[in-house]
Amino acid sequence: MLFLYGCIGVWAVFAILAQSFQCGGHVAFSPEQCLSGSLQYPSIILNIISDALLSFWMAPRFWSLQGSTKSRSIPIILFGLRIFVCFVSIAQLIVYAFNMDKDDQTWAQVTPWVFNM
Repeated sequence: MLFLYGCIGVWAVFAILAQSFQCGGHVAFSPEQCLSGSLQYPSIILNIISDALLSFWMAPRFWSLQGSTKSRSIPIILFGLRIFVCFVSIAQLIVYAFNMDKDDQTWAQVTPWVFNM
């Protein structure tokens, strides 16, 4: 369980710092000084790993609880449905890869932000 908490903590700290300082800490956005979104990839990959761990980590623990099969399988199914978040994150990764080289990043980032919602 501590490993899972560690993964989520590393992801949270990295994502916040990567987004905050990708332009070198300048207040004004300048594409020449920014990393052009390349820090999105490790953030999304860490998100996929943590979501996959969350979706399968608790299944053995729920199955070992006392109770009927139905009452044990419902939380397993609900946690397992989290795997669909991984598929959305993979689609988000693909969309970012296609949109990173566009000249107008304001318009190009509309579709990736739809995946973030």
